Amino acid sequence: MAINPAPHTVGQHSSKAVLNANWAEVAAALNVSSSGTRTVTAATDTLLATDTIVYVNRAGVVTLTLPDAALWLAAAGHGAEVQLILQDISGAASTNAITINRAGSDTVNGLTSVSITSDYGGYKLRPAASGLWVIQ
Repeated sequence: MAINPAPHTVGQHSSKAVLNANWAEVAAALNVSSSGTRTVTAATDTLLATDTIVYVNRAGVVTLTLPDAALWLAAAGHGAEVQLILQDISGAASTNAITINRAGSDTVNGLTSVSITSDYGGYKLRPAASGLWVIQ
């Protein structure tokens, strides 16, 4: 018996709308707020206390500075289980590292910085205490 599947029709939806809808589902499953989502295209950026998902879309070296862990945790809408997701969407991180620096005297797993060095790689971070970000 031959099966002839009906062609898939996207209709009025653009691929970007479908992708955004899927990321919203992913964000919900990871317990993050999609309202704090933004894309970084500059070589340097200081993350905001309201950021929850930050996509990096730059085919060049990028340096991000984390917000203060205690201030981020205290920001409106951030509960103890909410994570900060940092993700390369350019596919260039293996040749152009994305460095994530601490704010002030904070640390990330005891380090002053971490880097995304694999294409489409990323980190999920959560403040564990004042001055400490942990990698999830």
